[in-house]
Amino acid sequence: MKEKTKRKLRTFVCLLMIPVFLTGCRIKTTPLGVFAQILEYASASGSSSSQSSHHGTYHSEPASTPQPQIDYDSLGDIGTVQTIMIYMVGSDLESSYGNASLDMDEMEAAGVDTAHNNVIVYAGGASQWQDRSLDGDACTTLLLTEDGFAPLDTYPAENMGDPLTLSSFMNYCFDFFPADSYSLLLWDHGGGPVLGYGVDENYRDLLTLDELSEALADSVGAHMTKLEWIGFDACLMSSLEVASVLAPYADYMIASQETEPGWGWNYSFLSVLSDRAIPGDEMGEYIVDSYMDYGEYVFDYYPNLYSDLTLSCIDLNAYAEAEDALNTYFAELDTSLDVQNYPKLVRNRAKVRDFGSYSSDMNYGMVDVLHMLELLGDNSDTAKAATRAVESCIAYSDTNMENAGGISICYPYQTDEDYRDACIKMQEYLGFAPNYTRFLQDFYAIQDGDTLLADREISNAHTTVTTENDGTYDESDITLQLTPEQQANFASGGYYILCKAKEEGYITSEEDPRADEMYLFIQGSKRVTLDENGVLHAAYKNNALYMEDDDGVSDIPMILTESDISDVENRYLSFVVLMNFDNWESQAVKLQIAVNEDYPDGIIRNAIPLSDDDDDVQSASKQLIRLDDYANMSVAARCSYVTRDENGDLLDFFDWETSKWMMGFEVDLTSDYRTVVQPLDHPENYVCIFFMNDSQGNVSYSDMIPLK
Repeated sequence: MKEKTKRKLRTFVCLLMIPVFLTGCRIKTTPLGVFAQILEYASASGSSSSQSSHHGTYHSEPASTPQPQIDYDSLGDIGTVQTIMIYMVGSDLESSYGNASLDMDEMEAAGVDTAHNNVIVYAGGASQWQDRSLDGDACTTLLLTEDGFAPLDTYPAENMGDPLTLSSFMNYCFDFFPADSYSLLLWDHGGGPVLGYGVDENYRDLLTLDELSEALADSVGAHMTKLEWIGFDACLMSSLEVASVLAPYADYMIASQETEPGWGWNYSFLSVLSDRAIPGDEMGEYIVDSYMDYGEYVFDYYPNLYSDLTLSCIDLNAYAEAEDALNTYFAELDTSLDVQNYPKLVRNRAKVRDFGSYSSDMNYGMVDVLHMLELLGDNSDTAKAATRAVESCIAYSDTNMENAGGISICYPYQTDEDYRDACIKMQEYLGFAPNYTRFLQDFYAIQDGDTLLADREISNAHTTVTTENDGTYDESDITLQLTPEQQANFASGGYYILCKAKEEGYITSEEDPRADEMYLFIQGSKRVTLDENGVLHAAYKNNALYMEDDDGVSDIPMILTESDISDVENRYLSFVVLMNFDNWESQAVKLQIAVNEDYPDGIIRNAIPLSDDDDDVQSASKQLIRLDDYANMSVAARCSYVTRDENGDLLDFFDWETSKWMMGFEVDLTSDYRTVVQPLDHPENYVCIFFMNDSQGNVSYSDMIPLK
């Protein structure tokens, strides 16, 4: 792998399109098409047959029911114990990866008691189906029998992002598969409460929460019944806002706070169906345990497919008390919110566990409710009451993450204004916890209001570098002294590590006369601490993570950002391109890399495809990519020239003037490749730049600080 630094890589043309993200500094702009749709619904008046609210609506007439195309008498006995309705929006998860077909294989293999239970799938929303003889131009209803899935009815492709399509399917099941108990499983992508659920690949549409409420009102509500449970085999849907929509129509919600891996739920849970109706909390425990057990099984055999996992069963009958308690707490918090305590609130918000940003290209603003109450609550009586109420509605949950308590809430922070406005409009339309919504509005009013920090520049701040050996590596404590005003208005911070391209031998003055000004981004991190004296500390071990294959160790480190701060490991992201040269198949991905006690040289946890969603629809990716399916991995970064503003202060590195030079290397994935952590040979060729976010979201940068 040596001598490849300036070699023209075969996949550089692809790498030119890969952005570098550092959460907290460069947040991807959210597509406006989704927000326009949400705001349109939120402002509509009298546009539907009922007004949705978190209290639910029961319509006098159900939505239209598709007419059957077969003789149902030919089916023999139909189960009357439980009917499980599976709304399977195939999307790219099926057309590109075949995940829906694989899950249907799991359902068939589960050995379902079909004599007493009905498992009905409505399949559509994919441009093509990989392994099911289904037509991408159609929607098909299938019944699980002892011999596998049998197609019942087929219709021209309907928009599965239309609430009428969902309500019609449910009414179909109510009318032709009556049972003592009903449940609904929603399968596809998820984007949290702001964006909604399901991406129909053919219509480029999804179901927002108000549309989901409409569909449930026109089916469950019209039949004056209640579902045992509603589950989301989708990302990011375990939230209080989603629970508020489902509470009138179901006893339990089963959903994930975090993104899900591509394999989703483990459908072996269907094997527990029997001649008795299984309560939702009991079924929820089966689903959660099977999901977590299968995930751990995968990780044991395929460490490069590791994923953060969360799954919860929420008692929707206890939801109202949780919302009321939360509403009371935020009424109190909002009363005390002013410009004096606002910065402290921002600092605590920045520390709350959030979901989705580590495994996707977007900041969803989804935070753990219990962790939020712990950090924001100041141990008040109302915070304690809200915590107890929220804990009471979490019937069962499991996770392999820190500070993932089971249910989330949308609290946008460092997102763009369109997203946060869409969040507020969504909550207002649902009638969700109005005091919480009012708190968000007041929080953002201060953020957008008069400047709180007059002098936020840190370019001339006093800095120090102290290096000690921890027994393995030299570690530098890099410090920057803030002023008292800056300390009071500090929200969060981080640092970049840059390499002098010329001194490290990556470029010469003969190749570029500005070589002395040229730097290469090596690492970005938010792992900083602010002490009581206003000193900002970045503890940087003077080492870097490299790749090694049969040709040796790369002469350029991996380009890393540490966006998800963990107490037990360092978690990095790296953007690369995977390639098969025999057919020139390529895939841009984001590697998740961890360095911890078990893997001191690091491990590639997984590879997530970069989103190719258009401006109308975006959701979190469930898919993971197997590196072993590719022959080559290309890593590259472009060198940039030092760039300052008119006052001589450094700009953000990602706004520096870019050079024509890209440094990179290739990894042979057919060889015995691995990550390796080793000391920097010449730490004097590396510099650190601090960045500071003040409480109103303004960012300032220090000058370059030599590591040695």
